[in-house]
Amino acid sequence: MNNTGIHHISTLVGNIHQAYHFYHHILGLKLTLKTVNQDDSSMYHLFFGDEDGRFGTEFTIFDMPNFQMERKGTNRLERTIFLVKDKSALEFWAQRLTDFEVEHGGVEVMGDRHILNFQDEDGQDLALTYHDTIGPMYPMETAEIPESVAILGIAGIQMRVLEEKVLLDMLTERFGFEEESRFDYQGQQVISLKFDNDFQHRVQVIVDQVSKISVIGVGAIHHVAFGVLDTLDLEDMVHTLDLLNRPHSGIINRDFMHSLYFRAPNYLMFEVATMEGQHEAKKAEQHDKLDDVELFLPTFFEEDRAEIEEVLRNRY
Repeated sequence: MNNTGIHHISTLVGNIHQAYHFYHHILGLKLTLKTVNQDDSSMYHLFFGDEDGRFGTEFTIFDMPNFQMERKGTNRLERTIFLVKDKSALEFWAQRLTDFEVEHGGVEVMGDRHILNFQDEDGQDLALTYHDTIGPMYPMETAEIPESVAILGIAGIQMRVLEEKVLLDMLTERFGFEEESRFDYQGQQVISLKFDNDFQHRVQVIVDQVSKISVIGVGAIHHVAFGVLDTLDLEDMVHTLDLLNRPHSGIINRDFMHSLYFRAPNYLMFEVATMEGQHEAKKAEQHDKLDDVELFLPTFFEEDRAEIEEVLRNRY
């Protein structure tokens, strides 16, 4: 397959307006798309990314105000790690998070790099780090967040699992990651994998055979998407999953991309997504209030726009 690294990471939040304030105003992420969950159009789906809305920078949220809270444990996609330029940017963010009364762990050492761990209002595990070498970056600059310290995109993801071998085989053999190091962190083994692209995406696999199995809910990562070039690559993935006797969704037309979904080892939800779709999504204009941003709908939902917008207006 023609792998491209991490495509996007999708999470669950309890209040879309609260989450929009946190990710757009506090973290300074650009809203690239305001749309709906195509499997449940009563649910908002927001995409955040860099100035160009590049896949590889995108972090998305689904709002689920009536869903249970996540029970943390093992066998979970644990933490989204955002990318910044250098250590001085981490120090900027430690102070900014403190100013906004966001609890964080301070800048600490994890393996051979520095990391700043924190959470959003739903208890979503997040972090910031930097990589020694990266390609061209196009962050959004705001009055409060200079370009030199702005979030650049996705640095990586942490996965906490019971059994690592089959998962590592899949990440290296099917998705193009290479193991770069192993180290102990907080008493547990961490295996770091790297993908050679502009972002130098990392997957950190934490081996945890002690904690209880996690339960999905608000504050959790729902899935991580790995990128491929086109639908021919998705067809290759379908063939691979069929040979492995691993159930999958089949190829789904999302209008602005094509995707398939499956449960990876340790019951982790993986998506494989293309870099393009049948139509290009119109990029969102930036507004202080989410309600002022125009709703984008895929072409196959346009005829139901009035009904969908009415349901969303009554959601809160």
